[in-house]
Amino acid sequence: ALSGFVQFVVVVMRPVVLVFTAVSRFVLFLRGIKVKNQAETFTVEDIKTFFDVSAESGIIEHGEKNLMNRVFKFKDLEAQDIMIPRKQITFVHIDDSYDKVLELSKRALFSRFPVYRRDIDDIVGTVYIKDLLFYSGDKSKFSLRNVMRPPLFILETKNMSSTQQILRENRQTMAIVVDEYSGTEGVLTKEDIAAEMFGAGISEFSKSGNHSTAIPSDKNEFEIEGTTRLSDINEALRINLSSEINESVGGWIMEKIGRIADRGDKAKAEGWNFVVQSMDGMRIQSVKMIRDSGELKTEDDE
Repeated sequence: ALSGFVQFVVVVMRPVVLVFTAVSRFVLFLRGIKVKNQAETFTVEDIKTFFDVSAESGIIEHGEKNLMNRVFKFKDLEAQDIMIPRKQITFVHIDDSYDKVLELSKRALFSRFPVYRRDIDDIVGTVYIKDLLFYSGDKSKFSLRNVMRPPLFILETKNMSSTQQILRENRQTMAIVVDEYSGTEGVLTKEDIAAEMFGAGISEFSKSGNHSTAIPSDKNEFEIEGTTRLSDINEALRINLSSEINESVGGWIMEKIGRIADRGDKAKAEGWNFVVQSMDGMRIQSVKMIRDSGELKTEDDE
């Protein structure tokens, strides 16, 4: 049986399938593949075959085919496959002050944190920074107990379809992933799920924009989003940018300069110059990459 998510995809794609059925059947016929007469029923394999053949024949773009491949792969994933592991998580203690939590948010650039009591296996809530910003009480008497939300726990073996449903039903954007002994294994957010499904560059800080995350390997100068993953840059350009704490180029730049970035800030590594082009609050929105060939200029220099 199809998972609920794949069933959703089948329903959404039905008009497309109906429009291109005749064309795809003809292409399959030319390839010597027999096609059964299925007026209304489409299986997962039917849809996979449709996208494979349609992409090869130029009916759809390969990017659309790759997206559907992600969708079909996604349904087999478990929470532990895409969660952020505990060693990469920033936690706050239930007795932390208002100013301490707010300052931590500015440094870590996160909008929410798991709250622990005795240790990080004793998660008692989740604090959203927006709830702190709306807090109007006496900050000297502030307590996270009054603003944190109940934690949502999911087992590390929970499949993605179930996890999405749990997040939706509980109106939560983050869940604490636990093992069979209720130990904290990591956290999983709606942004992580979206990033796994639609590709790199989507996180809780990313917003739609005009800067492509595509990385051209044959150009000496181009712009990328600040949320572009270091691993994607490394793969496209055959270089080795690395960080123990950051996955995105924006976070990596701020790690390099040791502070919140400003427009025009620069970093250099692996024969490339990285120039901050635009900011969105404290987040690096876009970065210009320039192959190292001498003098480096920014828009402010021109």
